[in-house]
Amino acid sequence: MRWFFLLFVLAFLLGGGVVLAGENLSAGRTLGIGTQFTFPGVLGVSLRLWTNPSFGLEGTAFVFSGEGGLWGFLAGRALIRMADTRAVDFYIAPGASYLLGEGKLFGLGTMGIEFTPPFAPALALNVEFGFFFVQSQVGMSFGSGLHFYF
Repeated sequence: MRWFFLLFVLAFLLGGGVVLAGENLSAGRTLGIGTQFTFPGVLGVSLRLWTNPSFGLEGTAFVFSGEGGLWGFLAGRALIRMADTRAVDFYIAPGASYLLGEGKLFGLGTMGIEFTPPFAPALALNVEFGFFFVQSQVGMSFGSGLHFYF
């Protein structure tokens, strides 16, 4: 495991020349698929579609059925890119999530940082933080995701 970590760090440092050369690694992204987990309301397979360099949409679904019936999450969010640097982007993601089986609707107001490793420009790792709203309750939200862009 230690060797894997050391190889990862070495590849990141050696690949850093791509970033320093001035190429924007997130330029030209349109469609991405992956997984997103942002507690409490976004969980599952995620599809991201950037319609232009500063605006996109995300749909996330996690559904299964069991003895208790249908359960899962369906979420939709707007992605608004506020900062676009060479390897790291900052975005806000307002949206909503519906909890199947319980009929709860969550409002979401999250911010995210999306990082593109220079040695794998089709991949993007994100970390998110913000707030959720359900009925009369407000709480903190946080999470992360990994997407592959075509």
